[in-house]
Amino acid sequence: MLPGLNILTSRVRWLTLWLLCLIANPTCAQSPSRHVIDPPQEITSLFRSHCVDCHGDGAHEGDFSLDQLIGSATASSTTEMDELARWERVEKVLINGQMPPDDAEPISTSERRSLTRWVGESITSAVQLRGPIERTTLRRLNNVEYANTMRDLLGIDMDFTSQLPSDSRSRDGFVNDPGALLVSSEHLQTYLNTARAALDKTIVSGPAPKSYHHVFTESDRVRWDQQAAFSNRLGRNEIFIANIKDDYPNEGEFLIRVKLSAELPTDIGPPILQVEVGYRPDTQILFGKLAEVEIRQESAQVLEFRGRIENFPLPVRGQEKYPGMQIKLLNIYDDGSPRQEAIKNKAPGQRWSFADEPALPHILIESIEFQSPEDPTWPPHHHRKILFESPLRDGDPASYEREVLAAFVTRAFRRPVEPTELTSFIDFHHENRDQFPSFEAAIRETLAMVLVHPSFLYLRRVDANEPQTVDDHQLASQLSYFLWSTMPDAELLAAADQHRLHEKDELLRQVDRLLADERAQQWMTRFVDQWLKLDRLANVAADEDVYPDFDPSIKADMRAETQMFFRELVNENFSAMNLIRSDFAVLNERMARHYGIASVWGREFRQVPIPNESHRGGLLTQASVLMANSTGAKSHPVLRAVWVRDRLLNDPPGSPPADVPTLDQIDPNFAELPIRKQMEIHRDSDSCRACHRGLDPWGLALENFDAVGLWHEDIDSSAELPGGIQLRGIKDLQEHLLQSYPDRFARSLVVRLTSYALGRQLDIFDRPIIEKLTATFAENDYRIKHLVRAIVQTPEFQD
Repeated sequence: MLPGLNILTSRVRWLTLWLLCLIANPTCAQSPSRHVIDPPQEITSLFRSHCVDCHGDGAHEGDFSLDQLIGSATASSTTEMDELARWERVEKVLINGQMPPDDAEPISTSERRSLTRWVGESITSAVQLRGPIERTTLRRLNNVEYANTMRDLLGIDMDFTSQLPSDSRSRDGFVNDPGALLVSSEHLQTYLNTARAALDKTIVSGPAPKSYHHVFTESDRVRWDQQAAFSNRLGRNEIFIANIKDDYPNEGEFLIRVKLSAELPTDIGPPILQVEVGYRPDTQILFGKLAEVEIRQESAQVLEFRGRIENFPLPVRGQEKYPGMQIKLLNIYDDGSPRQEAIKNKAPGQRWSFADEPALPHILIESIEFQSPEDPTWPPHHHRKILFESPLRDGDPASYEREVLAAFVTRAFRRPVEPTELTSFIDFHHENRDQFPSFEAAIRETLAMVLVHPSFLYLRRVDANEPQTVDDHQLASQLSYFLWSTMPDAELLAAADQHRLHEKDELLRQVDRLLADERAQQWMTRFVDQWLKLDRLANVAADEDVYPDFDPSIKADMRAETQMFFRELVNENFSAMNLIRSDFAVLNERMARHYGIASVWGREFRQVPIPNESHRGGLLTQASVLMANSTGAKSHPVLRAVWVRDRLLNDPPGSPPADVPTLDQIDPNFAELPIRKQMEIHRDSDSCRACHRGLDPWGLALENFDAVGLWHEDIDSSAELPGGIQLRGIKDLQEHLLQSYPDRFARSLVVRLTSYALGRQLDIFDRPIIEKLTATFAENDYRIKHLVRAIVQTPEFQD
């Protein structure tokens, strides 16, 4: 350990304990109380007539009893939140028509309506009577936010999170909830190591590094075991290799320029240039991908790609068998047609050749240029951004150090630095300055301390009434991390400095500006991934016996389809009801080909009209959702049904009872039975019937879609929901959701997006704001952009 770093390590340990104490949120702890809702006699009578046989007088089918809600017993062992949550559970099953079951005392439509209305109004009244709940939420930056913030603060792009533990998810699936984002000693040590490594690259010392510059006009013909031909004309079987044997850097930024043109046949997609950097050590070929870009013009153009050399595989110096760092160019466009057979040549230098494919697009490489460092000035721009020019530097070094630290800490903390905070960092720097060989080395260590401070690693927000109102700088951070997943930019901080963000017009102007920025695409992608649990897709492998031609790489396009569909709704300000049913899809060539839709070319996703007779349109028809909720060999109606109830309606079914027998105990040949027979066996079991009655139909209606999202006409997808509602497949299911559940779906989306925006799970005491936002959402035709604007204006977001 370097001299002086014992002090730093002890401070980090103290900070860890302090942070862990602050994370605790006592707000949710409530003492038991008496009933907060007392049903009148007529309501109690309805419950006793239709519900008590199964859920009262000691009976608790489905692990639920009404005794403590409508009986004479007090709620002495139940908290206020628990009791209200139980009433909310009653409300859900009434709305869904799941209770009472068909074999219970029949309930009329008017009786069900009276019960549902009374329960809902009573819960809302009880919550409003309780008043606002004061919450202080302190959470650390999740890994994506941390990486983005380090990149934007330091001005360099490196792997900031590979050594960090993975983020945990909340019950709702989000990775920005304080209950899931705990801090361990492993986190703090990794943050410290990462800060030091990043600052070593950011703040440089010594003379300017050697410059490297190479130009290649023809592909090298290196020793290569893979079946590919070396060429300047790239189809799907050719590669261009630029081999730099000795004269390349070990670290630092580099620039690659590619001058090229293209051959673009009609009625087919454009070629896709992939740029890789790496080497061949021996039997392996190790490359890292630098970029992919679609080539949409035939005429000559120059493309530039930037990276850091140490982020890519580099050869060991001096190895003679396969020396040199290599830049590889490929055309990765593939229309799915059969590939040409490789022809093995005896001539040296070109081991393989292939017949020409003139119907496919080609890239014509004129030259590759490699330059390092990318920035010819020294010190580089990221160094000068922190150690900026100032007249104080030579004339008053102590004042210059204060000036540098004040500027950096203000940017890192995303607010003006307090004098006492600044003094502590200056003192730390002075205490340790003499133990480092240079000013640059000493200032790096002090800035590393800034980067493990709670005000950098943590976001703090307060949900409460006056006087605990977040200031403009906190609001700027909340906006930026909600919509950009990174620190506020200069314009947003300037508005905060002027104390204007609590003004409605300025707040909404900034929201619109942030949403229009390219960085806003990240929150859309991350929110839809976590809300819809698209990460499951990576864990489902298509069965090779059932789908022998399935290319696993298309799963990335499946996931992108859903992400881009949501982006389109936000960017074009379309109604969120398109998520249920839409007359357009957002597809690229590959996904259109997967679905059997013609005349869509290129890898870029765009709106594609869907004809009336098509079975596509909306989330429930997208391969990402269908495959993620399958076995990889077969569809899985129960998984799909749970997903619909949970993700779209925010009404997840309860966990199976502990005494449920395994299915092979019920029937040893269970796995070989048709899916409907399997589900009949499920429903025949007393312990499964109540749950599956209200669950299975949601998934059975999707049975025409197989495990990889392809449509099959000759499948029975009929189903019956509670209340005798008949579904005859996907169109009936979509219509039922739009006609009977628009408010439930809208409320579900409001809950998930508000939870994401606030960075915490919502609870029963958030009910008033959720109802208000849902009403506003409906008034604005369910447009997601309007919902975002409404959320940021709520007291919960601002106060």
